Amino acid sequence: MRRPGGIEKGIIHYNREAGHGHYVMAIELPRIFGDSLPGQFMMIRKPGFNSPLLARPFSIFSRKNMEEKTVVEVIYRVVGTGTELLASCEVGDILHVMGPLGRGFYVDNRLRKIVLVAGGVGVAPLSFLAEHCREHPARKHLEIISYMGARTETLLVGIERLELLCDRVKVATDDGSRGFHGAVTELFSQDIVLDGGDETGFYACGPRAMMRKISEMSAGSGMKCQVVQQVTPLLVRGG
Repeated sequence: MRRPGGIEKGIIHYNREAGHGHYVMAIELPRIFGDSLPGQFMMIRKPGFNSPLLARPFSIFSRKNMEEKTVVEVIYRVVGTGTELLASCEVGDILHVMGPLGRGFYVDNRLRKIVLVAGGVGVAPLSFLAEHCREHPARKHLEIISYMGARTETLLVGIERLELLCDRVKVATDDGSRGFHGAVTELFSQDIVLDGGDETGFYACGPRAMMRKISEMSAGSGMKCQVVQQVTPLLVRGG
């Protein structure tokens, strides 16, 4: 059995537009991907093209294990040549996939609550974390609270799944089209004292500016927060 991180052929099950340049893609992969953890990512490339030369990183949005295969979902936004090629893929197309890569989130079984803070497509690893906790026998008791932010309501991609998995979902939009009018970090900062404590775990993923703000709040409040940077995953322990 190969070690994680090798290159495998993935078969596209579906590649659905989720609105305003965002897509959800499901890829059938070898069973080794069934051991992937929330917070890990995959490098994906469409074969047969000289440009872009390098694969692109995508956080795992969800995972469904079958007898010999695993179907993994990713969320992506079309921002350049690589993601434009992915958006053109159809059911049955082949992709080259490397993974699972990176360190997954750590969840202490003594926690009673986890708080998720997502910005944009940063919802992917946090949704996978919530899914993982709901399926894990030792973590089913967890209360899961989620904060999700985007520029406008139509960019809240993946929120429907969060609403199914979480006990509460709080929304912030920059233009006020849904929920709190302002940045998700502003909304989150109002509740840090209420949601803090040794029995609460904080997890965040989003754009660089959001991660910087979360890190500052983490250091200032003494809370322990695990973050994974959107698109280019990098695990940082704070607090």
